[in-house]
Amino acid sequence: PGYTRCEPSWQLANASIGSCPYMLRAAFGVLLLFASSVAVLRPSTYAELESGHGAEETAWAIKACPPLPPSYGGSTAEDVRCMRCIYEAQNDPRLNVAIRKWYVRLQHVAELAQGLHQADTAVRQVVASLEAIDRVLCVIKFAHCFSHFDYETSLEYHCRKLQELQWISLSCLDFQDLVSVPEQVFSTLEGMLQASPDAPFDPLWQILSNSSSGVLWHLGARLDINTNTAGTSDVAARLVRQGWSGILVDSDFIVRNQLRQELESRSDLVIISQVITPENAHHILEEAMWNHPSLRHREVDLVQVSFATGDCHILSALLASGNYPRFVCSSFWHVVPPPFLHSPSVKANMSAAYGHVFTFTGSDCSLQSLFVTLQQHYGLWSLHGMHCSMATFVRYDIADSLGLNYTSGANLFEMWHDRYWSNACILNNHVFDALTVDPRTFMDVSLSAFARADLLG
Repeated sequence: PGYTRCEPSWQLANASIGSCPYMLRAAFGVLLLFASSVAVLRPSTYAELESGHGAEETAWAIKACPPLPPSYGGSTAEDVRCMRCIYEAQNDPRLNVAIRKWYVRLQHVAELAQGLHQADTAVRQVVASLEAIDRVLCVIKFAHCFSHFDYETSLEYHCRKLQELQWISLSCLDFQDLVSVPEQVFSTLEGMLQASPDAPFDPLWQILSNSSSGVLWHLGARLDINTNTAGTSDVAARLVRQGWSGILVDSDFIVRNQLRQELESRSDLVIISQVITPENAHHILEEAMWNHPSLRHREVDLVQVSFATGDCHILSALLASGNYPRFVCSSFWHVVPPPFLHSPSVKANMSAAYGHVFTFTGSDCSLQSLFVTLQQHYGLWSLHGMHCSMATFVRYDIADSLGLNYTSGANLFEMWHDRYWSNACILNNHVFDALTVDPRTFMDVSLSAFARADLLG
């Protein structure tokens, strides 16, 4: 209702861009809003919004992006229009050509920051900068999904936040030409991180790296250029480099070919390109173990699952078939906090729309769902210090023998909140998320639990 689909009509960077008014506003409207010294909002606007009934919800809605449906997940015609508008914007790659250029640089700096100590002042300043840029880009991208007042209010709010940053020279005027990414700004942010200390070693790596002859199952395998560095978030990849045997699985033919080329001399590794599902996971993995003499009858030390598409369902199937590795490292959707259960069963591939730079969020299980899946045999030992969405579980008997502490269900929310409050993980690429959930909602302790639950839909 009330929605008109954009059709491509002009070219930008050799790609079609929609002709809807919001794209014109995105490219040129910001200049008109901020070229003069007169504020878009009169000085009393914020005071008015922060008083009266529903002040908490209104204040959060000003900052929200993607925009919040008017009745917070209701079923009114305006809610339907807003949700459909967001969905269309998220899933039409023609709308993302210009903004994507910014996110290639933004995500690169965010990944650098994730590998460093999150308490360091420079890291916090860089994350705050990325956060501010991310918010402005989000409002520009979803301009046509906001009401006119909410758009101007939200944009004014985030542009002011951007101007408060003293260590970079960037304002909303710099967003008038989205094709021109301010490379100097991102270079400055990269330079700020050069003297920052590395993040602490992952505790799982500290234990498993003492052995050069373990066995692992790496589902969603990658061996990237950072695998040999001390701060890499991929423990399984580092163990493979160190000499561990096992099974590497990824159905992407490009990744499969890269793995085969990189590991051609490794006869102790099995590389599988089949699509792993909860229904076939144990058959494929157990058959591969049996057919490979060096793996037959050996205990699996680590299972790492990083498909990010309902991984808890695959783990549940492996446990049901009697597979109990010593450690389990799995991805989860870190946006949704305990005690909320979120365990989608539908796989989604967004690579056609956004390429490998962006990850499709919302298709993985929440931390609570992952915890419930494993709690009969495993305790939650740690949330990865670098990777935003990886959790490590330890089998109870192994935890007892090694003297490892694990988290009970009662402390799950505190563990989640401590990990994700005010660090690079909060970015989450959510301009390109397919859902309207914003992780900041769950970081805001001023919101009631009921308000946060409502926003999950």
